[in-house]
Amino acid sequence: NPTAVQLPSGNWRCRASYTDEEGVQHKNSFTESTKAMAEAKAIAWKNGIIKECAEKKNITLETAIDEYINTCRVQRRSPATIGGYLTIKRNGFPNLIHKQVRRLTLRDIQRQIDERAQSVSPKTLRNDFGLLGSVLKFHRPDLNLKTIRLPETDDEETVIPDDDEARL
Repeated sequence: NPTAVQLPSGNWRCRASYTDEEGVQHKNSFTESTKAMAEAKAIAWKNGIIKECAEKKNITLETAIDEYINTCRVQRRSPATIGGYLTIKRNGFPNLIHKQVRRLTLRDIQRQIDERAQSVSPKTLRNDFGLLGSVLKFHRPDLNLKTIRLPETDDEETVIPDDDEARL
């Protein structure tokens, strides 16, 4: 039976393989938040209960975002929302956009956020992270994005004019 090992990220990876009737060897790797889940998926795959889609396995973040945007178009999200997503795709993740989703780590994501925080507002980062979170919920549900730290928002104090200032 396949045995999972703990990764530096805290997740568990379990590798499995089998040789089919034609003598072709098949290998797969399952990464989950618990050892039991990783091992269960590996055993289920090995026994033919679940199938991993090879096409999805090597998908880049760019392609995953495109899929999400296409889903949003089908669901008739507003053109402004779609435009915002396209802007985030173009500018939000320069160090991650061509990386395989399955290879993304929390450390990669945090580094990208920290680097981008030097040049954009906390609000922009929150928007970027919102899109990333939506995309990764589907493709990498094993990533615990709650551990990612975003910069604090700039809470500017609202100035309320007194009666004299309001008359001007």
